[in-house]
Amino acid sequence: MLEDSVQLPPSPFDRSEDRAPVQTSLPGKPISDLKGKHAGSCAIFFNGSSLHQHDLWQVRLPIIGMNRTHAGWPSYRGPQPDYLCLVDSAWFYKPDWWAGVSQHPCVINGSIEKAGIGYRVVRHPRMSPFSFDLARDGYVAPIPCTTGHLALQLAVYLGFTKLFCLGWDLGGRHFDDTSASPHFKDAIRYHKTQAKVLAERGILVYVCGSPQSNAPFLHVPFSVVCEEVAA
Repeated sequence: MLEDSVQLPPSPFDRSEDRAPVQTSLPGKPISDLKGKHAGSCAIFFNGSSLHQHDLWQVRLPIIGMNRTHAGWPSYRGPQPDYLCLVDSAWFYKPDWWAGVSQHPCVINGSIEKAGIGYRVVRHPRMSPFSFDLARDGYVAPIPCTTGHLALQLAVYLGFTKLFCLGWDLGGRHFDDTSASPHFKDAIRYHKTQAKVLAERGILVYVCGSPQSNAPFLHVPFSVVCEEVAA
């Protein structure tokens, strides 16, 4: 589903060299402020149950979190992520959820929440299956697992070229034992299309410490990400 306020170009799948930036009236800091801010490796914390089979404090890389993976969420046992991706508006208006989110220093806001919270990035399908320019093209938001898709696209936009993904189980439950999306097969099919375009750009994506995951990327043990250091 698209942002209510997005003004679509003549073709929603405009890939021309001179395509105009997507527009939105929703407030927030411009996501363009973050373009190319980093290099090298990062860790992305998904919400799968395998996340807490590991000592997350051993991760020495910049961290992108989502939804539950932030200080203040009950049962999260890890460092505060450097970036926190949120898509569902519920994270902004449920008091027991917002208490922790509001303290995060760098929220990436992919929701249709009208408050000007964090860095704003709009949803748009025109660069499906993966947007490499969040300011110009927005982020591709297939359902399900939308927040994870935003986190992957953010990592590349920030300039990272090696993405270590923890808790990316694509099956089972969340690490806090709440229900996860039942549509994992759909997500896996979509990730396969992303794997091709990421490989063409030289972006390395690893499924880290989750041997049961069906994510279509190279699987490595948790020890590998612990050996990586920031660029």
